[in-house]
Amino acid sequence: MNAIARNKRWKRTGYFGHTPVKALGVDENVPVRGPKIVLLDTGAALNAHGRLTAVCADTGETLQVDRRGFPVEAR
Repeated sequence: MNAIARNKRWKRTGYFGHTPVKALGVDENVPVRGPKIVLLDTGAALNAHGRLTAVCADTGETLQVDRRGFPVEAR
């Protein structure tokens, strides 16, 4: 079992960035989610297709903008 899928020792959901990751089997820049963890660096600074991502800690809603600051549909 990979580290994302494993149960976490902490009580609340942790939100992490700084190192972009891609979800397996997904071509788009979306946050990677697992039990009590969200990896939300979606590569905004790395390439033309990167996105800046924000996740609401209360609702789990995801908001994204492209490199020009225009909203894109979050998945």
